[in-house]
Amino acid sequence: MTGPGLAGIRRMIATRRQRLVLLAPVEVATSLGGAGVSYTPLTELWAEIAPLSGGEGEVNGHVAPKVKARITIRWRTGMSAAMRFSGDGRVFEISALFDPDGRRRHLVCMVEEVAP
Repeated sequence: MTGPGLAGIRRMIATRRQRLVLLAPVEVATSLGGAGVSYTPLTELWAEIAPLSGGEGEVNGHVAPKVKARITIRWRTGMSAAMRFSGDGRVFEISALFDPDGRRRHLVCMVEEVAP
């Protein structure tokens, strides 16, 4: 079995130049005795961010930009759509994730940017 070759590896490294933090959800108690969700950092990853679409939407009664993107990282087990990415003051919620070629080399995450 042959791999992507040196040229393919160099291309992959060249496109994954964004440093992101992978965040996992953690349930926390609120001051009113309920439960809320906070996010804790798991690890830092190199990623490729490719914008897909943009527009405006309503967030808490205010018009805010809505950006959808595709984030590609190296294959990683244990990922779920409940996780988030953050980096450079941006936060991305994961809506879907998949292995594009079924070979567990890359993981593609469909995301939407949210306010930090």
